Parts: sequence; C-alpha cells; structure tokens
Amino acid sequence: MTNGAKQSESTALQSLVQNFGRLGRDGMSSLLAPWLVIAAIDFGFVAISIAAVWIAGTADPTTGVGVLMQLVGVVQVVAVMTLRVALLNTLREVAFGGPGSMDRLGAVVGDVRRRLGPAFVITVVLGIIVSIGMVLCVLPGLLALFFFAFAPYLVVSRNYEIVESLRESAKWAAREWALILSALVVAVIAAGAIMVVTGIISAVGLRPTMAVPVGLVGAWVLNTVVGYLAFLWWGAVYVTAESRQQLETLRRTAPSGPTTYEMPEQGG
Repeated sequence: MTNGAKQSESTALQSLVQNFGRLGRDGMSSLLAPWLVIAAIDFGFVAISIAAVWIAGTADPTTGVGVLMQLVGVVQVVAVMTLRVALLNTLREVAFGGPGSMDRLGAVVGDVRRRLGPAFVITVVLGIIVSIGMVLCVLPGLLALFFFAFAPYLVVSRNYEIVESLRESAKWAAREWALILSALVVAVIAAGAIMVVTGIISAVGLRPTMAVPVGLVGAWVLNTVVGYLAFLWWGAVYVTAESRQQLETLRRTAPSGPTTYEMPEQGG
C-alpha cells in the first residue's frame, strides 16, 4: 500500500470516529427515542416466546413450542431489522443536518413509516443472499456481507433501486474497505457479547422454563444497548463513506485545484 493510500485510510478512520461521536451527541433526541420504540416492539416478540415456554413447560426445538419459537424468531429478526434499516434516513438527516433536522418523534415515525417498504425488501433480499452464501462454505456469505453492506443505506437514504443499490454498494465497499472492516468487527463483537451472555445463563443450571426466558431477556437487553452503539457506528460508516464520495466528486469536477470538504460542525 502506498503512503497516499495509507494516509487516506487513516483519514477515513479518523472521520469515522468523529462522526460516531457526533451521532452519539446529536442523535440523543432524534435517534434514541425511536430506537427504544423499536426495542419495545422487539420485546413483544420476546414476550411471545416466553409465554409459549411457560404455557407448554418446555422449549424443546423438536416440539410444537420449539417450532413456534423459531418462527417467531425469524419474524422478529426481519421486523426489527426492517425498522432499524428504515431509521437510517433519520440518521443521515441528523449527520448532515444536525439534531434540529429531525427533532420531533412524530416526524421520525412518519419518515420511518414511508420507508418501511424499501427497507423490508432490501432486508429480505440481503438475508436470502447472505444465508445462501453461508450455506455455500461460509465465505460467499461473508463476501456478500462485505460488498453489499452499503445497500440498505443506499435504498433507504438515497432512493436507489434494489439491484442498483447492490451494484453501487460493491463499488463503495471496494473503495472504503477499511470502514466496512471496522463495522464488521463491531458487529462481531456485539453478536459475541450476546452469545456469551446467553451461554452463561445456559450454564448456570436453571430449569429450561426459567433459563430460556432469562436468556431471551438478557439477550434483548444487550441487543438494545450494544445494538444501539453498533447502529451508530454503522451509521457513521455510511455517512463517512458518503461524505468521502462527495469529496471525490468535487475533486473530479473542480479543475482549479484541490478542494477540501468536511461534514459541517453542528451546534450541540
């Protein structure tokens, strides 16, 4: 890697950290409240699984209750991921426009509702692609995660069509590989933390009718708290990559000399 490339990646990571901090600060009023609303919906699915275990007295995956829990789990993942993806446009508005750009929960809810359709489609499409890739010796699934990571953001925030978003995402990922790698590391850490907590609960010797509910609630708490930080980090990846693409476009179209571009500082 050349010195120029190393400096570019270093600058990208510095901007990523700055944007993460900005989203954490400016998103308190615009992002945290809708995130908690989504978390409440998420808990509704958890409550259904807990009720099924308590009523049936078992969580054996070979029984009807086990099958029901698996079905609820699939619907839960798709529904929650769809809502989180639909929230990405609010995140972009906060990043580029400041906290005042989406300062009312009603405005955020309305924006999320309008984007549910595209968010659902890209969530399902990526889920199918990654799942097929994981079945094919894992590596294709990991490559799909890497190259199509920008697709949800492009669909929801930039109004790209599905196929167009996949194509453009691959281009962005090739240019911004360091940003994507950082996001994947964060995702692995978050998923690992949830698995560790669930594993610890399973190892303490609780009865299945208690271990499963406690594990589900523990995983939900971590998914809400750690998941929010991961959401902000991924959002910072998205807006950092977009601002760098804007900078590159300005450089190509400004023959008079180098142009500097930075995300504007927001009042806090």
